[in-house]
Amino acid sequence: MNIEEQTGNVVVEVANGNIVMESQAAGSAVLPAVIREIDTYIGQTFDAMTEIDKAYGKVSDFFMEQAEKIAGERDFEKLSDAEQKASMAFLGAALAVEGLSAVTRGIKETMALENVKRLHRKVATDRIESLPRMIERAERCHNEAAEILSRHNGELFSKKKLKETFEGTAGLLEAELCQFRDLRFRLDMLLWLKDEYEAWLDGRLYSDTPMPTTGQATVAAIYVAYGERMPVSREKHKKDLERYGKDVLAAFKSTDKDSFTAFQILAVIDDQIMAVLEHASQDKDPLAVARVKGGDGEEEYDMDKLSVKCLYAYIYSSSGVVDMPPVDEALNNSPVVGNSCSFYKSFGKIMDDYNRGSMLTVVSGLIIAAAAIMPIWNLGWKWYWATALSVVALLMVVKWFIASPSKKIEERTRTKFEMMSINYEYRLAKNAGMIEPKSRVKEMAKSRNDFWTGLIIGGLLGSIFFPIGTIIGAVVGAILGSSSFDSDSHGNGWEAIRIYKPAKQWIKIVILGLFLAFEVYALFIK
Repeated sequence: MNIEEQTGNVVVEVANGNIVMESQAAGSAVLPAVIREIDTYIGQTFDAMTEIDKAYGKVSDFFMEQAEKIAGERDFEKLSDAEQKASMAFLGAALAVEGLSAVTRGIKETMALENVKRLHRKVATDRIESLPRMIERAERCHNEAAEILSRHNGELFSKKKLKETFEGTAGLLEAELCQFRDLRFRLDMLLWLKDEYEAWLDGRLYSDTPMPTTGQATVAAIYVAYGERMPVSREKHKKDLERYGKDVLAAFKSTDKDSFTAFQILAVIDDQIMAVLEHASQDKDPLAVARVKGGDGEEEYDMDKLSVKCLYAYIYSSSGVVDMPPVDEALNNSPVVGNSCSFYKSFGKIMDDYNRGSMLTVVSGLIIAAAAIMPIWNLGWKWYWATALSVVALLMVVKWFIASPSKKIEERTRTKFEMMSINYEYRLAKNAGMIEPKSRVKEMAKSRNDFWTGLIIGGLLGSIFFPIGTIIGAVVGAILGSSSFDSDSHGNGWEAIRIYKPAKQWIKIVILGLFLAFEVYALFIK
């Protein structure tokens, strides 16, 4: 899988888990060509495993189809003895082929990773001596770029002059930003490579250091542009970035604002800074504010407290007060601003659907309550008996026709809101360049580890029925271990969740209303 990101004048290509950076101006390769050979090797290994999976998969699918044809739609117990034996034979053959595929893949992965270790050690041995010199050069260039970017700290740009010179000023600031971000990312890559080399020489496949991202370089640029020292703690990063975002929002909400800082200008012209600040403004747990304790101590939700934080939707709605057409144009053309506004509108639509669905549920419940209580008072009973029975009827209506449907509407609203928030937060992190690229080496190592873990545990559990049980248990364990995967959907599909069905609700209300009208006519008019 190849991933491309563009930042400033640097194209970053993430190929098979390793990174090659090429400057469009200089065209120089930063990482050694030998690492590309490792990527090619791993890629060929994965291609071979894919072909093996396809070949064995076809055979396995054939046996499964034959077993299904025998059984059809009938239960297994209803098959004849011959059909049961044939079905079990085909299922056993399918399991054997699937197990052979898993074992073959696991062994090939193990052999491939051992070769990768050897290649890693060769690369590290050949390159680690020259790495300190490259890091020193990168640090020197990085520090010079930081000085250039920070020279505007404390400088105020007049709104009056910006109206005339906005394009030139913004272009200069963004060029300095991109230069710093470029060099910072290169430095981060070299420091990461140093940790990787040390891990390779130590016999490990990779270090514990996460692969750098352009988002980290953008965060560093924000600190430089704002004029503050960058802390180590990620929790502090979050708080600082939230504070910087509020500073930008305050600048464009003020009607008497007559000047702007360099950071405030960058925060409305650079899409990646926008994505970073918008991402920092989001709640990691979007339901936390609405979560409350119920009377019985169980967790409940106050739906009226649900809210979203959309920094750039608020900035966009407030930007007109400062009378800066160039800023309005920049915000209008930014995809980050567009996504922020869309997210805020989607939240409003969800809450509208929740309120409308709840209201229609209550209306239909009240009609049912009236239809149930009116005949009681027409029976001529004593008032206390009629009152008691009316209360019982009302409680049943509230429980079964109002409370229960309302609970389902609330659950669907919470689910849709949370999935939407998770999906937006993930897309923001991706646009901000904060998601670590996937590494083929790490994926292969995880698959190899899962295979051997499943094989050993399955064999141990099956050893109760030694020896055939050990073999079957090991094969099943290998299959289950090899088939483990990340099933996180990142909130995709939230749009398809329907909080309520308006047509069904209105049809129900109309039918109940007609029934109530007929009941009134029959009891009091006829």
